[in-house]
Amino acid sequence: NVSSLERCKGGAMDYQIVKATIPEAVVERWQHFVDTISSLLGAPSAMINRLDPPELEVFRSSIGPCNPFPAGTRMPLLGIYCEAAVKRRQRVQVTDARNDPEWADSPTAKAGIYAYLGFPLFWPDGNVFGTLCVVDTKENLWGEYAETLLATFKDAIETHLLLVYANQTKSDFLTIMSHEIHSPMTAILGYSEFLMGSNLDPEQRKAVTAIRRNSDYLTQLVNEILHFSQ
Repeated sequence: NVSSLERCKGGAMDYQIVKATIPEAVVERWQHFVDTISSLLGAPSAMINRLDPPELEVFRSSIGPCNPFPAGTRMPLLGIYCEAAVKRRQRVQVTDARNDPEWADSPTAKAGIYAYLGFPLFWPDGNVFGTLCVVDTKENLWGEYAETLLATFKDAIETHLLLVYANQTKSDFLTIMSHEIHSPMTAILGYSEFLMGSNLDPEQRKAVTAIRRNSDYLTQLVNEILHFSQ
């Protein structure tokens, strides 16, 4: 499990990227989401994309013979429709890039993808995970049904990201706190060992023995927490 916050360059814009492991059960749900979207809208491809500047990774993609963007596809972020959704932090819709001066020179349009509807996906701290989008190789007006469908799945995906983020934050906290406790416990064990070898009266030896016994217990507990957090 790797969790970090990185500042990345993506074209003319900086992105804060949260990196965390997405559980397999969540990945399976996301695959179901994009397959459902593609089927209901009759579009060649629906995708959940992950931001990895200066590129975009197709993390999950609908399964079908006409899909031009299977899972694992990576593409330069600069100039594509998804970059606009990320930068604007809002829905982006392209009906037909061939007749739209804003998008006619987009690398996505030049690749033959003329229609697009996409939403940015956010981690709970406001950083962008990527996008949820659907594309078509012909003109597509999309419409209210398509927007409502994608917005609903966007909410579900961001709920999953919230849970992933919370679990990762908890794991990071346990690891940090365990390390913070481990260092002073090592010192206490060392000094108690030193005292046990010195000339102690019975009461002093009893006290040092109790310190050593409880220190061993706490050290074992810390090690178990570290193992659990990993």
